[in-house]
Formats: sequence, C-alpha cells, structure tokens
Amino acid sequence: MLLFPPFGVLALVYAAQVKSLYQRGHYIAAKQASNIVHKLYLFSRTGLIAIASLLVVYFSFNLLTGMEPQPHTDVQSLTSIQTPSGPASARYRYGR
Repeated sequence: MLLFPPFGVLALVYAAQVKSLYQRGHYIAAKQASNIVHKLYLFSRTGLIAIASLLVVYFSFNLLTGMEPQPHTDVQSLTSIQTPSGPASARYRYGR
C-alpha cells in the first residue's frame, strides 16, 4: 500500500497502538486510534492522488505542446547590434 509520507507515517504509528490498546482492554482508546488511522489513510490517499494527477497533467501538457524549447530571440538580430557613435560613445568607451 502506497501512502503519502507525512500522513502515512502518522497512520503507521497510530495503527501500531490499536492492537496493544485493544489487548489491554482500552476499547474506546483503540477505537479512537483506529478512527485516526482511517482518517489519515484517507488524507494520505487523497494527497497521493492529487500529486499523481498534477504530474500526469504536467507531463501530458508537455507532450501535447512539444518538449523542444522555442527560441525567444532571433540570432541574426543579436549579431547586428549597433554600438553608439559620436561624442557620447567616446565617453562610453573610455569611461569619462
């Protein structure tokens, strides 16, 4: 049984208490621990399903839209950048 770890660990701790409480005659405490285990299991299953669903949607979206990154700028426009000219450019180049 796969469980979402934060709730799954707590569920295992309470599940270990149920049998010992029942054997000692603490039936109400055993029932309460059993109810807590059931709730934690439901929360754990819901969390696992939610995460799995998000992963499926994410990867499906990537498959449908294509996984190749699209370039944001044209390489030709990057190589044709003009440098400033005139008196202001001299100050720019020599830091004055």
